[in-house]
Amino acid sequence: MIADEIGAEMLLLPGYLLSDFAPSDFFTDATCVPEFDRRVQELIGEVRSVYSGKILISGSQTVYDFPGLADYVGTTTYDIGVPDLPGDAPFRALIGDYARRFADRVDRIHDRWGKPVVLYTVHAPSKPRAGDEFGRLSQAAAYEAMFREVAKRPYVAGTFSWAYDMIGASEFATDGVRGRTAESVPAKWYDLLASGV
Repeated sequence: MIADEIGAEMLLLPGYLLSDFAPSDFFTDATCVPEFDRRVQELIGEVRSVYSGKILISGSQTVYDFPGLADYVGTTTYDIGVPDLPGDAPFRALIGDYARRFADRVDRIHDRWGKPVVLYTVHAPSKPRAGDEFGRLSQAAAYEAMFREVAKRPYVAGTFSWAYDMIGASEFATDGVRGRTAESVPAKWYDLLASGV
């Protein structure tokens, strides 16, 4: 009700891990899967009775039917995964790795429910290498490869950046995207995608 009162355009219905719902092997009894699915469908119906905006819900677990009741189906780079490549890997290797990951996860989620997909908790780790001790360039390259895959998919409706770590007085290789070279990559792609390029 509060989301509707404040005019929130979109509401994320979180799962048991905020960004995801329990996989089918989470349950000790297989009959729990359809029952859980039914109850989440009921929950979506109850939300719709008090909220008039759009609903975003995780579609990472394709065994369920309830994501089809949402307006947007989401997934994360934690579900998609990030390339396990060294910091000095060629850029074409990053592109190929993300192409496979998007085909396996993002395309499959869209094919399953036919809804626009939102990528939330988007991140890419830094990979230090000689001449780039904090992994700034490898992190920016990973973001670039990821957003090239986003740009190929008109059904991807948006992304939310994510970082656990704030930049402190000292920089570390484990720092998130804030204040780093990679932060400019999504900004560039948001401008490009918004302009229809």
